Amino acid sequence: MLLSHLRADLQYAVGRCSRKAQAPSVEDWAAVKKIGRYLRNTRHREMLLVPKKGPWRLCAESDADWAGSIDRKSTSGCVVLLNQTLVHSDSRTQASIALSSCEAELYGMMSTAVELLFVRTWMEEQGQTLHGTPTLYTDSSSAIAPWSRRGPGRVKHLDIRILALQTWNRENRLSLAKLPTADNRADILTKPMTRETLQRHAKNLGLTPVPDEGQTGERTSKAVDHLSDTEPQ
Repeated sequence: MLLSHLRADLQYAVGRCSRKAQAPSVEDWAAVKKIGRYLRNTRHREMLLVPKKGPWRLCAESDADWAGSIDRKSTSGCVVLLNQTLVHSDSRTQASIALSSCEAELYGMMSTAVELLFVRTWMEEQGQTLHGTPTLYTDSSSAIAPWSRRGPGRVKHLDIRILALQTWNRENRLSLAKLPTADNRADILTKPMTRETLQRHAKNLGLTPVPDEGQTGERTSKAVDHLSDTEPQ
């Protein structure tokens, strides 16, 4: 669980397993061992903050998996990037049951918008100037639709979230843009992925090989080797 805060590619899997920590089953233990094997095979890779020159550009990507869990609650994924470098990510189960995929996406967009504005405020407090308005990306056309109009429209039960997003948009605190589902890196935080998709999203989020002789790489390698040594056969 400690490593999941440093590795966005682990957050969804670790989150699912941690829900069963009180009464784990054989299937849950098999999933934990699978995470251990994944860590062993990627022990020389880390999420790195890459320094970049030029103006600061802030953006975020949001995604949601509607009713994907057994209790029919949806899972939200969020990544916040500064100059395309990952500075925050999270995978969380939504507190309320969404009645549609649009509602699940709006819940996810709201939580992502809050994280995006937090990073913007923190940057401004540090005396840094952002280039342009921070952009929130999503792959849901239905969730984008209420953004530009006034009022909640036909989804009045979501009025507080929609009105807040509309207000932030009018105040130029953030803007909204559409991106293809295949390019949405927050998708890695909402549902199980194929190996190819997981590797592609992890690479795009900054999962970078670290040389063995590097000090950081040595620490990560030792920690994961210890994990694999204690894994039952």
